Amino acid sequence: NNIKITSRADVKTLTIDGSVTLTLNGEDVSEGVLCGMRVRNKLTMMKSSKLVQTGERDSLILNGSWISSGTYTPNNQPTVFDLQAGVHQLSIPAGQPMSTMILKGSGSLSLLGTITINENIILENDATLMAGTGTINIGGDWINNGGIFDEGESKVIFNADSESKIQTISGGKFWRIDFSGKSKKVIASDISVRRYFIINKTATEVDAGTSNIHLSGRPTYWYNYKGETAFAQSGDGAVICSGSTVYFGKHNDDPAKRDTRITTFNNIILQGTGTKHFYDTTNV
Repeated sequence: NNIKITSRADVKTLTIDGSVTLTLNGEDVSEGVLCGMRVRNKLTMMKSSKLVQTGERDSLILNGSWISSGTYTPNNQPTVFDLQAGVHQLSIPAGQPMSTMILKGSGSLSLLGTITINENIILENDATLMAGTGTINIGGDWINNGGIFDEGESKVIFNADSESKIQTISGGKFWRIDFSGKSKKVIASDISVRRYFIINKTATEVDAGTSNIHLSGRPTYWYNYKGETAFAQSGDGAVICSGSTVYFGKHNDDPAKRDTRITTFNNIILQGTGTKHFYDTTNV
Protein backbone atom coordinates (compact mmCIF):
# COMPACT_ATOMS: atom_id res chain seq x y z
CA ASN A 1 0.00 0.00 0.00
CA ASN A 2 3.02 2.29 -0.30
CA ILE A 3 3.34 3.99 -3.69
CA LYS A 4 6.33 6.13 -4.60
CA ILE A 5 6.49 8.67 -7.46
CA THR A 6 10.13 9.22 -8.41
CA SER A 7 9.78 11.48 -11.45
CA ARG A 8 6.71 13.39 -12.67
CA ALA A 9 3.04 12.37 -12.54
CA ASP A 10 0.33 14.27 -14.42
CA VAL A 11 -3.18 12.96 -13.76
CA LYS A 12 -6.71 14.13 -14.47
CA THR A 13 -8.44 12.94 -11.28
CA LEU A 14 -6.87 11.15 -8.33
CA THR A 15 -8.37 9.30 -5.36
CA ILE A 16 -6.06 7.97 -2.65
CA ASP A 17 -7.83 5.12 -0.86
CA GLY A 18 -7.63 4.48 2.86
CA SER A 19 -4.44 2.81 4.15
CA VAL A 20 -2.54 3.90 1.00
CA THR A 21 0.56 6.10 1.35
CA LEU A 22 1.53 8.09 -1.77
CA THR A 23 5.03 9.55 -1.53
CA LEU A 24 6.47 12.14 -3.91
CA ASN A 25 10.15 11.25 -3.90
CA GLY A 26 12.16 12.73 -6.76
CA GLU A 27 14.82 10.09 -7.25
CA ASP A 28 15.03 10.65 -11.00
CA VAL A 29 17.88 13.13 -11.31
CA SER A 30 18.05 13.08 -15.11
CA GLU A 31 18.63 16.51 -16.58
CA GLY A 32 15.40 18.33 -17.32
CA VAL A 33 13.16 15.80 -15.55
CA LEU A 34 10.60 17.44 -13.29
CA CYS A 35 9.41 15.61 -10.20
CA GLY A 36 6.25 15.70 -8.13
CA MET A 37 2.60 15.57 -9.19
CA ARG A 38 -0.02 17.66 -10.97
CA VAL A 39 -3.73 16.87 -10.53
CA ARG A 40 -5.79 18.60 -13.20
CA ASN A 41 -9.34 18.14 -11.90
CA LYS A 42 -9.81 16.83 -8.35
CA LEU A 43 -7.73 15.23 -5.60
CA THR A 44 -9.66 13.12 -3.08
CA MET A 45 -8.02 11.55 -0.02
CA MET A 46 -9.99 8.98 1.93
CA LYS A 47 -9.73 8.44 5.68
CA SER A 48 -6.37 6.89 6.74
CA SER A 49 -4.74 7.74 3.40
CA LYS A 50 -1.42 9.63 3.34
CA LEU A 51 0.26 12.02 0.92
CA VAL A 52 3.91 12.90 1.55
CA GLN A 53 6.26 15.37 -0.12
CA THR A 54 9.91 14.62 0.61
CA GLY A 55 12.01 17.36 -0.99
CA GLU A 56 12.09 20.63 -2.92
CA ARG A 57 11.81 18.83 -6.28
CA ASP A 58 8.57 17.14 -5.24
CA SER A 59 6.04 19.80 -6.15
CA LEU A 60 2.30 19.33 -5.62
CA ILE A 61 0.27 21.32 -8.15
CA LEU A 62 -3.53 21.27 -8.07
CA ASN A 63 -5.63 22.72 -10.90
CA GLY A 64 -8.93 22.06 -9.12
CA SER A 65 -10.51 20.83 -5.88
CA TRP A 66 -8.88 19.02 -2.96
CA ILE A 67 -11.18 17.09 -0.60
CA SER A 68 -9.35 15.19 2.12
CA SER A 69 -10.04 13.12 5.22
CA GLY A 70 -6.48 11.81 5.20
CA THR A 71 -3.03 12.97 6.29
CA TYR A 72 -0.88 15.39 4.29
CA THR A 73 2.81 15.86 5.12
CA PRO A 74 4.38 18.69 3.06
CA ASN A 75 7.82 18.61 4.73
CA ASN A 76 8.24 22.38 4.30
CA GLN A 77 7.33 22.25 0.59
CA PRO A 78 4.69 24.58 -0.93
CA THR A 79 1.23 23.51 -2.02
CA VAL A 80 0.41 25.20 -5.34
CA PHE A 81 -3.16 25.79 -6.52
CA ASP A 82 -2.78 26.74 -10.20
CA LEU A 83 -6.52 27.06 -10.68
CA GLN A 84 -8.30 26.53 -13.95
CA ALA A 85 -11.39 28.66 -14.60
CA GLY A 86 -14.36 27.98 -12.33
CA VAL A 87 -14.98 27.51 -8.61
CA HIS A 88 -13.12 24.72 -6.82
CA GLN A 89 -13.28 23.49 -3.22
CA LEU A 90 -10.74 22.94 -0.46
CA SER A 91 -11.56 20.76 2.55
CA ILE A 92 -8.72 19.27 4.58
CA PRO A 93 -8.48 18.37 8.29
CA ALA A 94 -7.67 21.41 10.44
CA GLY A 95 -4.87 19.50 12.13
CA GLN A 96 -3.10 18.81 8.82
CA PRO A 97 -1.24 22.05 8.09
CA MET A 98 0.20 23.13 4.78
CA SER A 99 3.61 24.78 4.74
CA THR A 100 3.19 27.57 2.16
CA MET A 101 -0.01 27.92 0.13
CA ILE A 102 0.27 29.53 -3.32
CA LEU A 103 -2.81 30.50 -5.33
CA LYS A 104 -2.55 31.45 -9.00
CA GLY A 105 -4.42 30.91 -12.23
CA SER A 106 -7.84 32.16 -13.33
CA GLY A 107 -10.09 30.19 -10.99
CA SER A 108 -11.50 30.51 -7.48
CA LEU A 109 -10.87 28.29 -4.44
CA SER A 110 -13.73 28.00 -1.96
CA LEU A 111 -12.66 27.19 1.59
CA LEU A 112 -14.79 24.64 3.46
CA GLY A 113 -13.99 24.78 7.18
CA THR A 114 -10.62 25.50 8.79
CA ILE A 115 -7.13 25.42 7.30
CA THR A 116 -3.75 25.88 8.96
CA ILE A 117 -0.75 27.38 7.11
CA ASN A 118 2.56 27.14 8.95
CA GLU A 119 4.32 29.61 6.67
CA ASN A 120 2.96 31.98 3.98
CA ILE A 121 -0.18 32.50 1.92
CA ILE A 122 0.60 33.97 -1.51
CA LEU A 123 -2.22 35.27 -3.72
CA GLU A 124 -1.03 35.80 -7.29
CA ASN A 125 -2.71 37.77 -10.10
CA ASP A 126 -6.36 36.88 -10.86
CA ALA A 127 -6.61 33.97 -8.40
CA THR A 128 -9.45 34.18 -5.85
CA LEU A 129 -9.64 32.68 -2.36
CA MET A 130 -13.24 32.51 -1.15
CA ALA A 131 -13.18 32.09 2.63
CA GLY A 132 -16.91 31.83 3.35
CA THR A 133 -17.37 31.18 7.08
CA GLY A 134 -14.06 29.36 7.38
CA THR A 135 -11.02 29.97 9.59
CA ILE A 136 -7.45 30.48 8.37
CA ASN A 137 -4.64 30.01 10.88
CA ILE A 138 -1.41 31.43 9.49
CA GLY A 139 2.06 31.37 10.99
CA GLY A 140 3.82 33.30 8.23
CA ASP A 141 3.20 36.23 5.89
CA TRP A 142 0.08 37.27 4.01
CA ILE A 143 1.36 38.18 0.54
CA ASN A 144 -1.03 39.60 -2.04
CA ASN A 145 0.49 39.99 -5.50
CA GLY A 146 -2.74 40.99 -7.23
CA GLY A 147 -5.04 38.17 -6.16
CA ILE A 148 -8.49 38.48 -4.60
CA PHE A 149 -9.48 37.52 -1.07
CA ASP A 150 -13.26 37.22 -0.75
CA GLU A 151 -13.49 37.38 3.03
CA GLY A 152 -17.14 36.35 3.45
CA GLU A 153 -17.66 36.01 7.22
CA SER A 154 -14.35 34.30 7.86
CA LYS A 155 -11.72 34.52 10.57
CA VAL A 156 -8.02 35.01 9.77
CA ILE A 157 -5.71 34.39 12.74
CA PHE A 158 -2.08 35.57 12.57
CA ASN A 159 -0.50 33.43 15.27
CA ALA A 160 3.29 33.26 14.72
CA ASP A 161 4.81 32.62 18.14
CA SER A 162 8.57 33.15 17.78
CA GLU A 163 10.10 36.28 19.29
CA SER A 164 12.70 36.32 16.48
CA LYS A 165 10.09 36.30 13.70
CA ILE A 166 8.21 39.19 12.08
CA GLN A 167 4.85 38.34 10.53
CA THR A 168 3.77 40.65 7.69
CA ILE A 169 0.29 41.40 6.32
CA SER A 170 0.40 43.05 2.90
CA GLY A 171 -3.08 44.49 2.67
CA GLY A 172 -6.52 43.05 2.09
CA LYS A 173 -10.12 43.07 3.27
CA PHE A 174 -11.04 40.95 6.28
CA TRP A 175 -14.25 40.09 8.10
CA ARG A 176 -12.44 39.20 11.33
CA ILE A 177 -8.70 39.52 11.88
CA ASP A 178 -7.01 38.19 15.05
CA PHE A 179 -3.46 38.66 16.30
CA SER A 180 -1.85 36.31 18.81
CA GLY A 181 1.58 34.89 19.60
CA LYS A 182 4.96 36.39 20.47
CA SER A 183 6.02 37.37 16.94
CA LYS A 184 5.73 41.02 15.96
CA LYS A 185 2.91 41.59 13.45
CA VAL A 186 3.49 44.24 10.78
CA ILE A 187 0.61 45.62 8.69
CA ALA A 188 2.64 46.66 5.64
CA SER A 189 -0.18 48.20 3.57
CA ASP A 190 -3.76 49.34 4.08
CA ILE A 191 -6.34 46.84 5.32
CA SER A 192 -10.10 46.96 5.70
CA VAL A 193 -11.98 45.18 8.50
CA ARG A 194 -15.71 44.56 8.22
CA ARG A 195 -16.48 43.16 11.67
CA TYR A 196 -13.74 42.36 14.25
CA PHE A 197 -10.19 43.63 14.82
CA ILE A 198 -8.83 41.68 17.79
CA ILE A 199 -5.48 41.90 19.58
CA ASN A 200 -5.33 38.94 21.97
CA LYS A 201 -3.56 38.77 25.34
CA THR A 202 -0.76 36.62 23.93
CA ALA A 203 0.12 39.14 21.19
CA THR A 204 3.33 41.15 21.61
CA GLU A 205 2.97 44.00 19.11
CA VAL A 206 0.86 44.92 16.10
CA ASP A 207 2.67 47.64 14.14
CA ALA A 208 0.68 49.27 11.35
CA GLY A 209 3.40 51.80 10.52
CA THR A 210 2.07 54.37 8.05
CA SER A 211 -0.66 52.02 6.79
CA ASN A 212 -4.33 52.79 7.30
CA ILE A 213 -6.83 50.48 8.97
CA HIS A 214 -10.38 51.00 7.69
CA LEU A 215 -13.14 49.88 10.05
CA SER A 216 -15.80 49.59 7.40
CA GLY A 217 -18.49 47.26 8.75
CA ARG A 218 -22.01 47.73 9.97
CA PRO A 219 -21.01 47.55 12.82
CA THR A 220 -17.28 46.98 13.51
CA TYR A 221 -15.66 46.03 16.84
CA TRP A 222 -12.13 46.85 18.02
CA TYR A 223 -10.98 44.65 20.94
CA ASN A 224 -7.53 45.09 22.48
CA TYR A 225 -6.94 42.55 25.26
CA LYS A 226 -3.20 43.20 25.57
CA GLY A 227 -2.93 46.89 26.46
CA GLU A 228 -1.65 50.16 25.04
CA THR A 229 1.83 48.83 24.16
CA ALA A 230 0.32 46.25 21.81
CA PHE A 231 -0.62 48.61 18.96
CA ALA A 232 1.56 51.10 17.10
CA GLN A 233 1.20 53.39 14.12
CA SER A 234 3.30 56.26 12.78
CA GLY A 235 3.39 59.13 10.28
CA ASP A 236 0.09 59.57 8.47
CA GLY A 237 -1.10 56.10 9.42
CA ALA A 238 -4.63 56.19 10.82
CA VAL A 239 -7.51 54.08 12.05
CA ILE A 240 -10.38 55.27 9.88
CA CYS A 241 -13.96 54.63 10.99
CA SER A 242 -15.52 54.66 7.55
CA GLY A 243 -18.49 52.39 8.21
CA SER A 244 -21.50 53.00 10.41
CA THR A 245 -21.38 52.07 14.10
CA VAL A 246 -17.97 51.30 15.63
CA TYR A 247 -17.33 49.94 19.13
CA PHE A 248 -13.95 50.34 20.81
CA GLY A 249 -13.74 48.01 23.80
CA LYS A 250 -16.29 46.30 26.00
CA HIS A 251 -19.92 47.25 25.65
CA ASN A 252 -23.38 46.14 26.67
CA ASP A 253 -24.27 44.76 23.23
CA ASP A 254 -21.59 42.05 23.50
CA PRO A 255 -21.40 40.80 27.11
CA ALA A 256 -18.80 38.15 26.24
CA LYS A 257 -16.23 40.88 25.54
CA ARG A 258 -15.45 42.39 28.95
CA ASP A 259 -11.72 42.39 29.53
CA THR A 260 -10.45 44.88 26.95
CA ARG A 261 -7.62 47.36 27.58
CA ILE A 262 -6.42 50.87 26.76
CA THR A 263 -5.39 51.55 23.16
CA THR A 264 -3.12 54.38 22.04
CA PHE A 265 -3.78 55.53 18.47
CA ASN A 266 -1.54 57.58 16.20
CA ASN A 267 -4.37 59.17 14.21
CA ILE A 268 -8.03 58.27 14.34
CA ILE A 269 -10.57 59.54 11.81
CA LEU A 270 -14.29 59.39 12.55
CA GLN A 271 -16.50 59.57 9.48
CA GLY A 272 -19.56 57.95 7.99
CA THR A 273 -22.97 57.53 9.56
CA GLY A 274 -23.50 55.83 12.88
CA THR A 275 -22.21 56.35 16.41
CA LYS A 276 -18.61 55.70 17.44
CA HIS A 277 -18.54 54.19 20.95
CA PHE A 278 -15.44 54.32 23.18
CA TYR A 279 -15.81 52.02 26.21
CA ASP A 280 -12.15 52.02 27.31
CA THR A 281 -9.65 54.80 27.96
CA THR A 282 -8.32 55.89 24.58
CA ASN A 283 -5.17 57.89 23.86
CA VAL A 284 -4.52 59.67 20.55
